Amino acid sequence: MPANLSNFDFSDFWSRSEYATKLSEPSPSQAMIAELEQELGYRIPLAYIELCHNQNGGLPHKCFHDTPHATSYSEEHRIEVAEIYAIGRTAMWSLGSDDCNTAFWVNECEYPPLGIYFANCPDQGHQMLALDYRECGPEGEPSIVLVDEIENYRIVPLAKDFATFIRGLNPEAK
Repeated sequence: MPANLSNFDFSDFWSRSEYATKLSEPSPSQAMIAELEQELGYRIPLAYIELCHNQNGGLPHKCFHDTPHATSYSEEHRIEVAEIYAIGRTAMWSLGSDDCNTAFWVNECEYPPLGIYFANCPDQGHQMLALDYRECGPEGEPSIVLVDEIENYRIVPLAKDFATFIRGLNPEAK
């Protein structure tokens, strides 16, 4: 059974700003989800879809997540999530955008082709968050990883699935 976000309190999850509105789109339709899944070659996790039905992309207020060790961005054992990408094509950074989609990160920036890049850290693309399908295959439930370009694209495991990742985000650094 895929992990989901039932009973998740979204009331203080998202930040509100003018910039945040550029990162969001209306809730994704089933047709848009199916189109992007075919284009990307992976099934989008149910929990990601649930998140995007609450708000489709934006700036998380709960933006800090623990890591198993220090990263190039922080000596603390945590990362900061800058943006979570919309399921769509029109918002800046959306999964189906023409400029900064997964194909861009893999082909232009040489990130490893392990799945779908769905978020970035505040360092402007030197650390990316990905749905990692290497163990589960394109139809499975992907884990969440940080890919650190500064550390030779080191892959840092963060959560067993998307719902666990979202539930592990905190509004402030510990």
